[in-house]
Amino acid sequence: MNNLWILEGDAVHVLSGMLIDPALGSDLQARYALSSLANYVARPGAESEKRAFETALLSEIQKDHSHEVQSFLMEQLRLSASDRSVPVLESFLTHDRLYNDALRVFLIIDSPAAANSIRQSLPASEGPKKVALIKALGELKDRQSVEMIQHAAGSDQWPLVRMSLFALSNIGEPGASSLFEQAIDTNSGFRQSEIISYYAGYAEALLESGYAAESDVIAEYFLKGEFPAHIKSSALQIRFQVQGEEIVDELIQIAQNSEQILATSALRLINELEGEEITNKLIDGFEESSSESNATYFIEALGDRGDLSAVSVLRDQSEHSSSEIRLAALQALHQIQDEVEPELAIGVLDKANTDQEIEQIENLLLQLEPDVVVPVAAKSLTEVSSKTKPVLIDLLATYRANDHKTTVLNEWDSDEEAVRVAVYDYLGVVGNETDADLLVERFNDDISDDELQFLQTALASVLNRSVAETERDQLFRTYYNNGSNLQKARLTSTVPHIDGMNTVDIIETSLRHSNAQVQSASMEVMGMWNSTDILPLFTLAVSKTSGEDQLALIKNFTQIIHRSDKSLSEKETLIHDLFSAIEGNHYKIELLNHLAESSELLTLQTLTQYVNHEREEIREASVRILSDILEPHYSGESEQLNLPNGILAVLNEEIRDKVKDELVERSNSQNKNQEDQEAESEPLFGSLFNGENLDGWQVIGNQESWGVEDGILYTDGAGSGWISTEGQYDDFIIELEYRVPEGGNSGLFLRAPHEGNPANEGLEIQILDDYAERYADLKPWQYTGSIYFEQAVSKRVTKPAGEWQSMKVRAEGPNIQVTLNGEQIINANLIQYMENAPNHPGLLKRSGYIGLQNHGDRVDFRNIKITGID
Repeated sequence: MNNLWILEGDAVHVLSGMLIDPALGSDLQARYALSSLANYVARPGAESEKRAFETALLSEIQKDHSHEVQSFLMEQLRLSASDRSVPVLESFLTHDRLYNDALRVFLIIDSPAAANSIRQSLPASEGPKKVALIKALGELKDRQSVEMIQHAAGSDQWPLVRMSLFALSNIGEPGASSLFEQAIDTNSGFRQSEIISYYAGYAEALLESGYAAESDVIAEYFLKGEFPAHIKSSALQIRFQVQGEEIVDELIQIAQNSEQILATSALRLINELEGEEITNKLIDGFEESSSESNATYFIEALGDRGDLSAVSVLRDQSEHSSSEIRLAALQALHQIQDEVEPELAIGVLDKANTDQEIEQIENLLLQLEPDVVVPVAAKSLTEVSSKTKPVLIDLLATYRANDHKTTVLNEWDSDEEAVRVAVYDYLGVVGNETDADLLVERFNDDISDDELQFLQTALASVLNRSVAETERDQLFRTYYNNGSNLQKARLTSTVPHIDGMNTVDIIETSLRHSNAQVQSASMEVMGMWNSTDILPLFTLAVSKTSGEDQLALIKNFTQIIHRSDKSLSEKETLIHDLFSAIEGNHYKIELLNHLAESSELLTLQTLTQYVNHEREEIREASVRILSDILEPHYSGESEQLNLPNGILAVLNEEIRDKVKDELVERSNSQNKNQEDQEAESEPLFGSLFNGENLDGWQVIGNQESWGVEDGILYTDGAGSGWISTEGQYDDFIIELEYRVPEGGNSGLFLRAPHEGNPANEGLEIQILDDYAERYADLKPWQYTGSIYFEQAVSKRVTKPAGEWQSMKVRAEGPNIQVTLNGEQIINANLIQYMENAPNHPGLLKRSGYIGLQNHGDRVDFRNIKITGID
């Protein structure tokens, strides 16, 4: 880069001369070059270039450029601005449109000269400019402006009061407490909450500035009043920083009687102090707490404290009648000692009466060393209640405590299902072939379906783990052959989970069994089994069942045959055999329907056998399914089937004619439906909103967020999304009135589709509370009336939040005009922005839906009407 060109300012002057208002055309290349130059001169060691760049920019900023270009130039000044920029930019602090741009540069300069310039401009400023200047003085922490800001805080204008209090909370100079307290007393709702937050920040700033006494007074004010817990917690922190150990008793009392946030905040502060005396105060405080929850907070604090002198008290509390306190004491002991005696933990576990407490104690037990906890758990198994036994058995299973199997098996015949299930799980982990015999014996018992599943899982686990694969099949057959019909049925259901088994053979044996329960178990397995080896069994299976069971078999058959590597003729034979075995035409048709999910050629070749079936419903179903498959090959214009040779070889001329007749009929029906839909979707002109309900509108997104009341169409801001017209529009004029709350945000969508982001896939005309502080740093094209992403308004004509405002938009081809509150602020030709179309495809759209946006705020609309353009 030619540094001389930079030092003499020529680069800046040339590029600035190429800048134009976006409303008149595109200057992206010049803007990109100037932004790159701004970053280049900001590099370390380029001070002379930076100064030259700053000087040249200041010169250009003072020239007769459009406001939008001046705004862009100020933005480029940020990386090189110094006190030299202050005199030039000071004149823009009173400019109606550029004051915010100038202030942003002043905040980066952050010098006494910058603060002084803003301060001197404050007395002559009004409205939003005055608010912005006060905000900047607050962010610069300008102590010399405090008196002026305090005066502004006494205003009756909320934006001015709000920003003045914000600035005072940032600066942290004493003497403003009465202003904050008066504002808190005279406001409510969101405004009051915001002031309270600023006052809390003011107290913290005072403390940082060394005004501890006034900060402490404010903290007491918060603690004595009805304020949110997080504010009181901040106040406690201030009091503690000022008073230290002197307020321990006060903190104890707060912890005894307050809600969780404040109580735990007080206890955390106490724990910053050391010594057994403080620990004793916590113990005394626990004993005098107003509720079990507050007592629990004290116990948790003792655990966090880690003082061994609290151990004996905590042991006592592990016997407390409250589960909350017992659990807290146990966890505190674990924190202090790193480990807790398993006898103590199991004792607390046996008193537990909630699932949460049981789970937490179980997790604690699992943190103990196995050689410590396992013997105690096994010994305790005979002493604890039935609800505790499953936890201890699960623990022994987790640690694979095979040495204690006899103790666990003593619970085999427990009256509690949960205990028996825990024994099964344990055997699944440590059991052997002998234990498998026990599990199979239980298959004959009267047990629930849930218990059976655990039993089957345990048996499969034992056999897979402890029996050699070569012996597994024979052992299972021994169980099967020697078992009762009930055992046979349940063993059949188990076989898919056992590795290395001849599952198909077992299924067939059960399928041919005379007992209905055994047969049913085999068909249940077939309905979920995925092996292609069982395909030949389906014909036999469907002959023995009906209804939903038969449908499940048919569905699984088609899924398996689709994956099978058998030849086409073998598959056809299996399908035809199954078709013949099925009773009822409805189920036969279900088979044909499911076949359509299989390979195309297999389905076509199979269906040809049923096109001339003796039953009419079978014939019709066959032609319909063939037509579904062949429809992509049908040309509606020529009424011809353009088929590959492989398909032609399968379909004879008669079948092709039947399919063509079906497709011609479908095409005619679709054309008629489309004509009917087009007639119904003709765009509606006139009033778009009837003032009574949402007729004529379609909600996209949260259905509950839109409603009608008192002749107003509104969104309550819940969720997101938008509401769309039912018809699509190309050229039109739409007029409406809207009302946004403070900080509100919405938008009017034009020519948008129902898919994707309507602001991007279509166009959005912004609707916003332009004067909200949160929007002070937006891009120019983000303010009300702008074409979002593309063109900013020519001037700001919005009314304050809460007032009704009128908007009129004319969309004719690429030309968009926006009139707001009677003044035209946009007259754009979208063709000027076509280079942005890859990222904003809505620029290319010339028709689509019209919509209103839900952007998280309550926004009202009324008097919505649309007219065509001749």
